[in-house]
Amino acid sequence: MEKYIKILKLLIFTCTLFIGINLCQLYPEAYSPEEGQKIEAFIDKNEDLLSSEEKDNLSEIINKLNKYVVLSQEEREYIRECELNVIRKKLGDAQFEEYKKLIEKRASGAEFQQPERFRLYELEKMLR
Repeated sequence: MEKYIKILKLLIFTCTLFIGINLCQLYPEAYSPEEGQKIEAFIDKNEDLLSSEEKDNLSEIINKLNKYVVLSQEEREYIRECELNVIRKKLGDAQFEEYKKLIEKRASGAEFQQPERFRLYELEKMLR
């Protein structure tokens, strides 16, 4: 009987460990300080393009990430929205729409012609 209890405990421990590892692999960026460092670098690089309100909100998100707090979907969307706003400000509306279409086309796996690749390269070069 003790043998079965030991095996059962080992099985429960293994399952718990396996589930924990898989959850960390699914959502590593949702609550890691490394993600906070990426956002800090984004703020430093684009300081003149971000409003003070955006900087404050992003700083609050960084504080949460440094405390290993899982971000809500709204907070993740806010980060993405700030990134898109910076791209829009750098490129302008017309070039931003062109950039967005090219990125979507590349992501969809559709036929991506050489002129389109070159144009996407030019736009990404402007963003650096």
